[in-house]
Amino acid sequence: MGKKIRLIDVTIRDGHQCLWATRMTTAMMKEIAPKLDEAGFEAIDLVGGAVFDVCVRFLREDPWERMRILNTWVTKTPLIIHTRGQSLFTFEFFADDIVELAAMFMQQFSTALGMPALRLDAETLLKLRRYDWPGNVRELRNLIERSVILGSLPEAFAGHGTVDGPRAIEDLELVTQRHMLHILDLSGGNRAEAARRLGVSRKTVDRKLAAWAAEGLDIDAL
Repeated sequence: MGKKIRLIDVTIRDGHQCLWATRMTTAMMKEIAPKLDEAGFEAIDLVGGAVFDVCVRFLREDPWERMRILNTWVTKTPLIIHTRGQSLFTFEFFADDIVELAAMFMQQFSTALGMPALRLDAETLLKLRRYDWPGNVRELRNLIERSVILGSLPEAFAGHGTVDGPRAIEDLELVTQRHMLHILDLSGGNRAEAARRLGVSRKTVDRKLAAWAAEGLDIDAL
C-alpha cells in the first residue's frame, strides 16, 4: 500500500508570497476560505508569526477576531494558528535579536548557497541594530541573502573597525556559538534536531561543536 500524502495549505497565511506578503485582509479570504475547506487539506495554516502583528500594525484588524471569523467559514478542516510570544507585547526587534538573527541568516545562506559568509564587524552590527526594520524579520533575511549572493553588504550597512563603549557588540563567531548552543539546549542535546531548527546540516553542527571544543568549550557538559 502506498503512503498517503497529507497537504497543509498556507495560502491565506502568507503562501501567496506576492507584493501583498502578509497584507491579505480577512474580507479577501471570505470567498476562497470555504473552497479551501472543501479541498481535502490535512489542515489550513491561518496565522503565522508575522501575521499577528501585521494585522494590528498595517491592516488595523483584530487577529483574534480573524480567527473567530475564519472558524465559521472553515468548518471541516483544522486551522493552524501560531505566533511569537514577543508579538503579544511588542512589534519591534530587540537589539540583541538583530545580532543573533543576522548571524543565523548569514550562516544559513552561506551554507545553503555554498558561498563564503560575509564578515559582520562591530560597526556593521551596530548599524543593523540601529536600523528600524519596517519590514521586520523578512527584510533582514532578504538583506542577508542578497548580500551573500552579491558578496558584499549594502553601503548603508558596511562597516570597518570596532565600536567602543558599553554598546560594543560581540564577535560574530561568539554570537553564532551562543545561538547554536541555545538551540541545542532547546533540542535536549539532540544534534540532528538542532540542525533541523537551525536550517543547517548535521555535519555543520558537529563541525562547529568540535571546533569550539578544541578551543576549550566543555561540550560534554551541554
